[in-house]
This record gives sequence, C-alpha cells and structure tokens, in this order.
Amino acid sequence: MGNISLLLKPQELAAKNTCSQFPLCPARGFGVGVGGGLRFVVKNRYGEASFDLPETIPASSPEDIKTSSFRPEKPSNLTIQQHGDKVVLSWDPSECATNYLLQFEDPDGEKFYQEVRENTATITEFEGCSHYDVFVTAVAYGLYSDVAYLDTIDTHPSASSIDNLDPRVSPSIDSVTATWFGNSEIDCVSKYDVKVCKDGVCGKAVTVEIDPDLPSFEFRSTEELEQCSDYMMSIKPLYKGKDLGETVVTFTTSAPEPVTPENFSVRLNEEGQKSEFF
Repeated sequence: MGNISLLLKPQELAAKNTCSQFPLCPARGFGVGVGGGLRFVVKNRYGEASFDLPETIPASSPEDIKTSSFRPEKPSNLTIQQHGDKVVLSWDPSECATNYLLQFEDPDGEKFYQEVRENTATITEFEGCSHYDVFVTAVAYGLYSDVAYLDTIDTHPSASSIDNLDPRVSPSIDSVTATWFGNSEIDCVSKYDVKVCKDGVCGKAVTVEIDPDLPSFEFRSTEELEQCSDYMMSIKPLYKGKDLGETVVTFTTSAPEPVTPENFSVRLNEEGQKSEFF
C-alpha cells in the first residue's frame, strides 16, 4: 500500500466576507482569519479523497488578533489628487487595519498629524507652493505596522494667493509699466499673462516670465497707448492644471506737458494791450 499524506486546508465560507465582518488575518498561529472549515485531503498513488469537517471554524476575534503575533502590513502605493485647495490621498489598504495614522512634514521640519479609519484622507491644511513628505502607519486593533514613507506632495498655489499680488502700476503719456512680487503662496508660479484694455477692447496678452536677476516681475507695454485715457490691466498667473483667476487694476495715462517757446517777446499796442507773441 502506498504512502498517505494528510493536508490541512482552511476554507472560506463566503467570498463576500470583508475585513469589517471577519478579520482577514492570522490569529494564535493557526493562520485563519476568516470564518471557514477544515477539509481533510488524503492522497496516494491511486488517487485522492477528501472529507470536510462539519463544524465551522469561527473568524478571528479582535482579542485573538491583539494577543497574536500578527502585525499589519505597512501601507503602500499612494495616489495624490489635488482639487482646488484640497489634497485627496489614497493608498492600498492594509489587511485588518482598523485605522491609519498620517504624518506630514514640511521643508522646515514642521509636522502635523491626522488619523483616519479608511485608506483615504482629504487634507486642507497644506500651504500653497510647498512640499510635504507623507508617512502612514496602519493600525489593527492596537497593533502598529512599520511607518511607511509613501511620497512627497508638491502643492499647487493657493486659490486666494492672487488676491495679495498688489502690482505697482506706473503709467506715462503713451505706455505703462507694472511690477509685482510673488508671495510665498504663489512663488511656484513662474509666468503671468498681462493684458491692457480700453473700453472693453484688450490688446494681445504679453507673457511675463520670472527673471532670476530681478527681485520682482516686470511688465512694459508694447503697444502705444492714448494719452489722457482710462485703461484696465489684467495680470493672470499661469499654472498648469489650475485656474488662479486674475488681478485687475485701472490706470490713466498722462497728459502731455504744455509746450512753452524758449524765446518770446510781447508787443503792446498804443492802449498798452498785448497784441503779438514772438
């Protein structure tokens, strides 16, 4: 008679079982986290026979997990989406995790934390035009995974940052110049479109790019303007994937200086009244 081997295999009761219903993790060394049964399989050279144990093995309880050697896997595969001034993060769930601890660190080493129950989080505390390292720890019934560095987030400019642009406009008789400084919430913007308009008609947009040798952005009009006229200037930051609006300022071009002859004389008539200029 040939050799007989006995294999012990856990069997899931239903494919619909999830972590929230039955912890999908090992407990007390048995290796079964989802409720299931035992099947005895006998094999030899003549074939195979099996027998299912009629009693169901219960799912691992939180108490079983807490006292086991189980540790949740650290999270991985971060996905980053930015919507307006919100950043939405998601990552692959860790088996049996009941919550996640998130840590964010900015370029100055400042940290802040957030705890969530699902494998996603929406963050509104980020500053615009900054960088944050993202660390996540999975927690399963008080048991912690290793800390996982997932990625670095480069945040978009703040939507409200354009409100503080404060350009300085200097009109002349037939032209205008403007200068402005990018603030910390918009300093990742390196280009602006500038348009000069009169009575609702605008000239061609001029793109102003950052000059590393200058402390500010500077625009000079390329089209001749009418003297003594009211104009509007639009300054719009250009940033891929996000409309930051525009800053609008009004100005009036100067009047020409009055022309005075260098040499002139006055001739008076007999009544002493002025009659001619030379």
